[in-house]
Amino acid sequence: MVQKNLDIAVVNSFMVHKEICKILGRWPDTLKDFRMALVYELAGEQYPMDTTAAGSSYQMRHLPDPIVESEEFDPGMKATQGKQYCMYCRKVERKRSRTPWKFRTCQVPLCMILDRNCFSKWHSKYF
Repeated sequence: MVQKNLDIAVVNSFMVHKEICKILGRWPDTLKDFRMALVYELAGEQYPMDTTAAGSSYQMRHLPDPIVESEEFDPGMKATQGKQYCMYCRKVERKRSRTPWKFRTCQVPLCMILDRNCFSKWHSKYF
């Protein structure tokens, strides 16, 4: 049962990966490459993959991390605790949207949901 749920979670993550790649105009990884990169990431290792290859868009260093680690917050407060204001929403759209995500490389809190992908907007505007 646990293995089935884990497999469903990985496939759902892969589908989100494909959607993000489509938004960014990049070619998505194969499911096999995505799974291997995920295993290496969970083990805390660098995936030995050539990120300059034409078919590879997966960059291990530019992934979202939760602002608050799971062991540091009260489970009853997970909807509000540890969120920061999204920099793109705040600076560009003059909104006060809160997000639980901060990206490893740029250390900027940005929204990353299907109808509001501030990650790609921020990086296309400021980088």
